Parts: sequence; structure tokens; C-alpha cells
Amino acid sequence: MDIAQFDPSLRTPIAPPIPEPTIIRSQDSEPPLFPNMPMAPIPQQQQQEDAPVSHKDIVDPKSFTEEEREQLSKFQMIYPCYFDINRSHKEGRRVSIDRAVENPLAKTISDACRSFNLPVFLELDKSHPQDFGNPGRVKVLLKDVLHGGKIVDSRFKTKRALFNAIADYLSEHPTSLDSIGKKSGIALPQEFQQNFTPEEIPKVKGFKMNTIVPVHSNFTLKHPMTKGIYDPEPEIPEQKPIAPKQMKKKVMKIRG
Repeated sequence: MDIAQFDPSLRTPIAPPIPEPTIIRSQDSEPPLFPNMPMAPIPQQQQQEDAPVSHKDIVDPKSFTEEEREQLSKFQMIYPCYFDINRSHKEGRRVSIDRAVENPLAKTISDACRSFNLPVFLELDKSHPQDFGNPGRVKVLLKDVLHGGKIVDSRFKTKRALFNAIADYLSEHPTSLDSIGKKSGIALPQEFQQNFTPEEIPKVKGFKMNTIVPVHSNFTLKHPMTKGIYDPEPEIPEQKPIAPKQMKKKVMKIRG
């Protein structure tokens, strides 16, 4: 469990219901960590440019064995807000401000880990509690639990080293509207496959959030619970100023 789940400074205007979990598996050149999972490689360049993720690469978590679930629990969790330039450390940023970027996405973080040849999973349905509109969580293996906790890659002996390398990758691959469209490599929902045009979303005053969010965000899907956030505040009719109360004139009558 990530410590951010218990952050006492949590501030979110809504908490939309989470859909049924779906995990998209990234590939690497190492022997399969989980034998039951399909391991057909996808060329990285093709994946990033215009080929959506195949349905054969979508893994149902319910199909995992108990051993696989235990191994997956040893993976490190990484959220997009760890690299958000608009957040402070208290608000979830985990890298220095000079390494942080605008609109970080879990898909790009997954691509970064894949480029490092690390075992990685992309969970589309998981969200950081302070980043509810930007779904996606990456789980990456830094230590091989099958071999006594041996470090998978000597370049990344600590999470800090991995975070810095990911931040550099995000800086070299900035988020744009193409990052959430058909070229993103994420399989679009059926209703978005024909006439989906990526758009930026307006920020909500008082909350840290991306202006570019994945297609499976509750904002993009027009979830009813997100509608009220963007409804304009009702106009209050202008009231005429109330005139100060006039003092009554006192008249003294004198009898003759």
C-alpha cells in the first residue's frame, strides 16, 4: 500500500467509482517473470507511434496465480504526480523541481521503464488519491524476489535513481494531445475509436491537476460525478444598495 493513500492533507473534490481492474503488460527482453502471461514482443517504436495495444496484451488480474500475485506485490508503485512540476513535495512530487514536467502520464512512465528493460506493468484503473483525474499507475520490479532480492539492473539500485531516469525520459518525451490519442499506444474504448478528438481540460481552481488526461479518465468519459466540478456558479442578482434609515423629524407643538 502506498503511503499516499493515508495522506492527511488529501484534497479532492470527488472520488469517482473505480471501474473493473484492467492491466496492460509492457514487454522486456528478460525471461518471463510470470509464465502464464503472454510474452509476444511488441517493437517499441511501433508501439509508441501508431499501433494500439493488442487485446492479447491485456491481462485480467483474476487470472493470476497466488504465486504471481505475491511476486507482483513486490513491484514498486509509481504514480504520474511524482513528476508533476505544478506540485510541491507535500502534494506528491518525488523528484526535484528542475526534473519535473508538465502533464506527466502513466503511459509515458511505462514506456520509460520499458526502454530501461525493466519488468513493468501499467494499471490503467489505479489513481493516486490526490490525482483522481489522471488515472494510471506503473508497477516496476527493481529487485528480483526469485533470487533473494537481487537488484534487477545495477543502474537503479534505489528508487531515487529510477525516478531521476524516468524524469529525464519524460522531459525528452513531453506530453501532447497525441499522447492520449490513437498514437498513444493505448487501446481506445470502442465508443472513442471512430470520432475521438483529444482535448485539453480546464483546471479546477484550488486543485492540482493535468490539463491533458488519458482517454479513460473520468473527465474524458464525461462521468456524471465530474460534471458538477465545471458547472458555472449560479449568478447572484445584483442588489440595489439599501439606503440608510432616515431619522424621523421631531416636531414640537406649542399650545398658545
